[in-house]
Amino acid sequence: IDYPRVKLGSGEGEYLLLYKTPTAVNEAIHLEIDISLLTRTSNTLTSIGQTQKITVNAIKADTNRSKIVCNSLHNVAGSQFLCFLEAVEEGGVSINTPSFANQLKPSITSSSGETPEFRVFSAGFGGLFNIMFKLERAGTAQFALFYEQGKTSTKIGAVQTLTVLAGPMSSEKSNIQCFPGIDATSK
Repeated sequence: IDYPRVKLGSGEGEYLLLYKTPTAVNEAIHLEIDISLLTRTSNTLTSIGQTQKITVNAIKADTNRSKIVCNSLHNVAGSQFLCFLEAVEEGGVSINTPSFANQLKPSITSSSGETPEFRVFSAGFGGLFNIMFKLERAGTAQFALFYEQGKTSTKIGAVQTLTVLAGPMSSEKSNIQCFPGIDATSK
């Protein structure tokens, strides 16, 4: 559960209430927000201001028009991969709502079997969303991005094939070990 948080605002006596809205799947969700002050001395609640009515609109992505592109299909192990989603809503309008990132689920199938941690966030303009991750082991990987709406998951764009290259060796950090053979003819 994500509880609301109160943060000091930029103006004098200004406070910001931060809360996570539910994801609207098929239709808009209507919320009513009441703010109260709990006084410690009398242990009573005092209502502050009026009830605020808020609407959370459903975002329906057009998975055929939305495009995914990775900055590089070849990267050195341990380096950051950065992929971009150009998100388009049904009707052709760019999706500029940062919370849309919560509906995006990246997926990697790698030859090394590793599963990276992903960071998915809005770029802040033009319906662009960033997907960042690192792969530590050399090999190949298939990257796909899915749009989740309720219990439905739909792939966006084409699967990206990534190549993870081994990095250069470091003579300072490398060690060599030799083991003696059993006799002069053994290897």
